[in-house]
Amino acid sequence: MKNQRISHALVIMVFGTFFGLLCSTLMNIALPTFMNVFHISEAQVQWVTNGYMLVNALMIPVSSFLIKRFPFKNLFIIFSGIFLFATVINMLITSTMYGNAILIPLLVQIVLGKSTVVSAIAVLPGAILTGLLSTTSGRFYDIYPIKILVGTGLIIDIIGTIGQAAIGARSSVLMITLFQTVRQFGLVTMLIPLQTQALSLLPNEIVPDAVATFNTLRQIAAAFGTALIVSIVGIVNHLVHNPSSHLGIQAGFLLCLCLLLTSLYLSTKLYHKISSQAQLENA
Repeated sequence: MKNQRISHALVIMVFGTFFGLLCSTLMNIALPTFMNVFHISEAQVQWVTNGYMLVNALMIPVSSFLIKRFPFKNLFIIFSGIFLFATVINMLITSTMYGNAILIPLLVQIVLGKSTVVSAIAVLPGAILTGLLSTTSGRFYDIYPIKILVGTGLIIDIIGTIGQAAIGARSSVLMITLFQTVRQFGLVTMLIPLQTQALSLLPNEIVPDAVATFNTLRQIAAAFGTALIVSIVGIVNHLVHNPSSHLGIQAGFLLCLCLLLTSLYLSTKLYHKISSQAQLENA
């Protein structure tokens, strides 16, 4: 009975995560269209996704506070209803128009001149791969040291980013899709084990607050990172006097590459917590 309840909870969590990511991905794909319709720059349109991420960052600690004081089932039903209502409104609004995820739509639609459908297809394989591996990547944490997992994931991500940075104005959508899928594979390899590592070193009684803090900081970092990357794209395109130049996108990918290389160096400082069972086996 207990295992069945856990399975149901996992299914609900997976679907909730999927639709949350779907909403943010749809916005990323629609950004070039927003730029054309409202005649705004990359620096202005990126606040559509940044506002979404910052609101998420705000609600994470609030949700931790509410879970401690109200029944979780009631909160889940209420917030699911709010999420559904907001999604319907968002669909109605966008049906009149229609740090890396934001670059792919800009590259495919503005530089290559492809449609929003092609842009969505370019990120779809990576998203599917992320969903499939998210349920299994956490198991690697029990087998391999955290340095190996994070280091391997970052190296894979770096390879994909180098490929993206080399993409020119005449590159095919297939190559863009391939490099984006490689990047997603690297990310999913390391993100879940990295969060597990961060939380495993803390006392159990503060884990809920730690999860909220971890996710809040990650959302804030993502928002500011996106703003920085898009600003670099806008500055480079302004210098070359071409708002649809591929050089700005390449500069954005190079900035991502620098951040990944920095992360790779920092990953060598990670400490892997050995489980009590492993300690007993080694004793």
